[in-house]
Amino acid sequence: MSSKKHRNRGKKTADRNAPTKIIFTLPVVKILKDALANFEILLLAGENKTIPNLEFAHLTFDELKQKITDMLEGEDWGKIISFDYNEAWILYTSLAMYIVELQLSNGGDTAKLPVCLALCNQFNALIEANR
Repeated sequence: MSSKKHRNRGKKTADRNAPTKIIFTLPVVKILKDALANFEILLLAGENKTIPNLEFAHLTFDELKQKITDMLEGEDWGKIISFDYNEAWILYTSLAMYIVELQLSNGGDTAKLPVCLALCNQFNALIEANR
């Protein structure tokens, strides 16, 4: 039986191994934009007030969408763009929902699936490291 101190030590080691940066290429940023567009449709459909803090969700989403647009339109691809905890969750959720859409759609672009899955894993690691 392991002690609490021993279990916590393992968690700290896992956190150190989590990525702190993700490098985005142009095709990957386009995938993020597509995933966010899909998510936006569902967010707007949630106007029925079932989403708690809907105004905050819209504000966070709009700021995130602007960051992605800035990345696409920017000329300095070496510029560091940071995502806060909520933005990382939105990106992770958007990608997960986009994966389902790609899998269910007839003639969907299944070539994007491995990239989306890898991005989901990377954002999940960032989220878990910042809990």
